[in-house]
Parts: sequence; structure tokens; C-alpha cells
Amino acid sequence: MFGHTHIQAAFRTDEIRRTPPTPQDEMRAGMSYFHETIWKEVPKFLRRVDIALKNIGVNERVPYNAPVIQFSSWMGGDRNPRVTPEVTRDVCLLARMMAANLYFSQIEDLMFELSMWRCNDELRVKADELHRSSKRDAKYYIEHAPPTTK
Repeated sequence: MFGHTHIQAAFRTDEIRRTPPTPQDEMRAGMSYFHETIWKEVPKFLRRVDIALKNIGVNERVPYNAPVIQFSSWMGGDRNPRVTPEVTRDVCLLARMMAANLYFSQIEDLMFELSMWRCNDELRVKADELHRSSKRDAKYYIEHAPPTTK
């Protein structure tokens, strides 16, 4: 039941906006959906595809770069007076940085899992190299990003 308390809470949390969201705001909100749906569910779906193929006698996995599913977004790409080429660039940069953060976070989780296992030295060295490489890539994106416009 939606009561008076819920309405007050909605106004306090700014869920009901007084001004329209910027394309950057839309991208941030979209990335949270991306994380909860695509980032978590696509790997599960692809594993189910692999299992289905195996069940019909195909003993090869779908290549990781196979275009099984294709995604696109209009965020920052639609053309209206508020979406300038600079805004599109900012939104693309924001999306790249958020994606780099997702990868970095996942690598940190994997590093933790690996540290929990008593993995051999060779595997530990490779995992450390991957961790350093990912950190370097994330820094590159941040340091070489053009300044954002307001």
C-alpha cells in the first residue's frame, strides 16, 4: 500500500526530479542497470548456450568474442538541443570509465578468490601481472580523458 509516508520519502530522495536529468545523469543510471542485468546475466546466458550446444553434441564453446548478443545505447547519442557533440564525448568517456571500473572490481574479486586458494606460484605471478595491467589500463583511461564539459 502506497501511503503518505512513501510520498514524503519519494520527495526527499529526489526520485521525482524538478529538472530533467542530464545525459550524464542518464548514463550513470543506465550503467547501474547495466551492472545489475547485462554484466551479471549475459555470462549466465552464454553458459546456458554452451550447455545447450553440448547437449546436442557440439563439444565446442561459443568463442568469448562471438557476436551472440549485440548492445547499443541512445544515451548521449540522441540529437536534441541539450545533446551536443561535447556531451556525447563526455557520456562515452563516462561509459568507458565505468566499464573499466567494473572490470577492475571483478579482477580484484578474482584476486581475492585466488588468494583464498593456495594457488601455485606460476598462477599467482600471472594473476599479479593481470592485476597490474588492468590498473595501468584504468589509469590510462583516466589520465588521457579530455576534460568534461558542464
